[in-house]
Amino acid sequence: MNKILIIHPNGMGDFVTFTPALNLLKKAFPDAKLDILITNKNIKSFIETQNIFNNIFVSDLNIKNLLKIGFKLRGKYDLSFFTVGGKIWKTKLFSFLIKNKVMIGESNSKFNKYPFNKVILKDDYRHFVDRNIDLVKLVIGESIKDVDRQPHLILNEGSLDKVNKFLKEKKLEDIKLLGVHPGSQKAYMAKRWPEEYFAEVIKEIDGINGIRCIVFLGPEDKNIGEYLKENTKAVFVENWEISDVIALISKCSYFFNTDSGLGHIFTCFNKKIFSVFGPNQSNEKQELRTGPYSDERVILKIEDMPKKYYLEMTERGIFKCLVDLKPEIVIEEILKKIKE
Repeated sequence: MNKILIIHPNGMGDFVTFTPALNLLKKAFPDAKLDILITNKNIKSFIETQNIFNNIFVSDLNIKNLLKIGFKLRGKYDLSFFTVGGKIWKTKLFSFLIKNKVMIGESNSKFNKYPFNKVILKDDYRHFVDRNIDLVKLVIGESIKDVDRQPHLILNEGSLDKVNKFLKEKKLEDIKLLGVHPGSQKAYMAKRWPEEYFAEVIKEIDGINGIRCIVFLGPEDKNIGEYLKENTKAVFVENWEISDVIALISKCSYFFNTDSGLGHIFTCFNKKIFSVFGPNQSNEKQELRTGPYSDERVILKIEDMPKKYYLEMTERGIFKCLVDLKPEIVIEEILKKIKE
C-alpha cells in the first residue's frame, strides 16, 4: 500500500479513538503516504497538530461538495476507508463514488459488502477503538495479537513550554489538577449536564486535599462559562489553541466531563476520568461505543431504567436522565475514587 485515504466524518473525540488503529496502520505500511478527508472543518487544526498526514482534505456534508471532492479523489489510492461509526449507506455510497483499489468498511451483513472488498460487522455494543482496530486488521492480517489499544496523541514542545509557564504564573506547578469540561457541541446540548450541577461539583472539590479545578471552555461554551465564573473560584482556560489545550490536559491528575472530545484526549494519558453519560441515538449504553477508553474511567449515569425513561426531556431541553443525576451523587463518587 503506497497511498492510503482515511475518511473521517466525525469529531475530535472519535478521531482520538481511531489513533490506536492509525498507529497499527502506520507500523504495517511505514512508507505509505497517508491522506485524510474530514467533514468537520473545526477539527482541522487539531489533526494538523499530529503531523501525520500528507494532505488534509475538508468538505462539508453538502451533496454538491461531497461529489466534487469525491471525483477529485476518485481512483487515486491503493486503500480507502471510513473510520467507524458512520451511517452504512453513506459510507457505501461515497466509497462507490471514489472507487479506489481496495476499500474496506463496516456493514450490517457480511453477505452484502459491496462496494467494499472486505467488511467488519457493525456492532454498536463494541467500542470505536476496538472496531477501528478490527477494520485495519482486514488489510494487515488477523494474526497480530499484541495491539496497543491506548489512544495516543503527540504533545507539542512549544505548547508544553507555554503550559509550564502558565502553571507557574498561577502557582499550580506542584498541585493536583482536576480538569473540567462542562460543554459539548451545540448539536448535542440535550446531552449536557446542567451548568448549576457542574458548579456544585467544582465548589465541593476545588481545594479539597490541595486539588484545584481548571475549567476548559470553547467557543460554544460561553453561557456555561459565564455562569461558572460567577459561581465558582476555579481557574478558567478559554479558547486556547488546541495544541495548548492538549498540553494542559496532560498535566491534569483527574478529568471530569460529559461525553466530549476533551475527555477522549485525557484518556491518552491513562489517568482517572469521571464522565457523565446519557443515552445515545438508540437510547442504549452509549459508553460502550464512545465512552473513555481507559481502565481508569468512571461512568456516571442512572442505570437500569426502562428505555422510555431515557427518551424523556425536561422543559429546558435536557434529557431527564441527566437532570435526575444529582450533583451530590457525582461528588460522592469522585471523592471516593480520588481517595482510593
